Amino acid sequence: MKKPLILLLLLSSSIVFGQTTIQMIKKDGVLYVPCKVNGLALNFIFDTGASNVTISLTEAYFMLKNGYLDENDIIGASSSQLANRELTNSTAVLLKQINIGGIKIYNVRASIINHCDAPLLLGQTAMAKLGSFQIDPVNGTITISSKGIGDIKATPIDSTVVMVDSTTVTIDTLAEIKAYDNQAIISDPHNENAYYKRGYAKFTLKDYTGAIADFTKIIENDPKNRDAYYWRAYSKQYSQDYKGAIADFTKIIENDPNEKSLYLLIGDVKSILKDFSGAIADYNKDLQDLEAYVKRGDAKFQLDDNYGAISDYTKVIDTNPEYDEAYVGRGDVKRYLKDYYGAIADYTKAIDINDSTKSIGYMDDTEAYEGRGKAKWHLNDNNGAIEDFTKAIEIYPKKANLYYYRGLVLIDNGQKESGCFDLSKAGELGYKDAYEDIKKYCQ
Repeated sequence: MKKPLILLLLLSSSIVFGQTTIQMIKKDGVLYVPCKVNGLALNFIFDTGASNVTISLTEAYFMLKNGYLDENDIIGASSSQLANRELTNSTAVLLKQINIGGIKIYNVRASIINHCDAPLLLGQTAMAKLGSFQIDPVNGTITISSKGIGDIKATPIDSTVVMVDSTTVTIDTLAEIKAYDNQAIISDPHNENAYYKRGYAKFTLKDYTGAIADFTKIIENDPKNRDAYYWRAYSKQYSQDYKGAIADFTKIIENDPNEKSLYLLIGDVKSILKDFSGAIADYNKDLQDLEAYVKRGDAKFQLDDNYGAISDYTKVIDTNPEYDEAYVGRGDVKRYLKDYYGAIADYTKAIDINDSTKSIGYMDDTEAYEGRGKAKWHLNDNNGAIEDFTKAIEIYPKKANLYYYRGLVLIDNGQKESGCFDLSKAGELGYKDAYEDIKKYCQ
């Protein structure tokens, strides 16, 4: 059962002589750092052993539903996959802003942990931007110092200390970051750090063309700058310059052959372009990662290599029986092959894993419930199908095709009024085929 999201709005901090001291919250013997993530108040465990910032599915769905995250904030997953697998594909998100005691850090990579009770951890992707800090467990405080990252002058509490790419300035908005860096660049056209900050600001503001221009300036001066290529690639991907994104990811690998994990990102972009054979070739280059087998299975399924896809998903399951995403992928292929009972077994296994603490995939139950609902409908278990579609809608209430399929099953089950309402809802959410069925069944 999903627990309700509890937001603690306590935030106490002081800024003195280049230091910010934050009073932490102690609960059940654990100290939490009060933060605001994209404006939403959340409490994190400050975990020096965690590589990433992590949030649970509960927070992720709350943020998506209420506008604190949108699909453009989801990184490391292709848009075509997002259309069918919301928060599934080893989901990483880009948190535009984390406010910690008045200090704002931008563009922090975070991972979504695939169960609802996972703790919120403030890991290294945030700490690297904070600079030096000291924890006082006796008084329950954390003090963040400017030492080594720039000069934070004594700042009134109602002002904003902004840190972008480990550089600190006292400004209030991302628009002012752009203005600040425009001046920095005018005074020094080779100011690489200014281009970085302005590029990140433009990326955050979805000015991908402007971001590309700034990261390009860095590359012109430093042709092997890994981070500039990386962020330019993402900017190109979001602006639908997919071939340009592939070229930039590939350039990073050319400069450092150890960057094999980028082959997965290149494969994802090729999948968006429906170059599934090319995607498979890239996934083949990093098969030490189980995710590569899942992705390769997805691509094989698109190429009608159904048994090859099943083989890849089964390889993952045999290696780690708790990899929920592999069960869903295999369930999809089995359903396509009309092995409905086998598909239901796989979807059910994925749901069971995802509801436990054992899951190592990064997906929610939406797709598993949707797939199982379709399989049950094929077996004329209309009530079971309606129940599964309803559970999927509870998780992701804006997914149009869930209303569409539930509407059809409701009509098939003799519940015309409810079914037509669902078809109308699907149409409102953008599922245009629903209107044809409304004409057919609801006149």
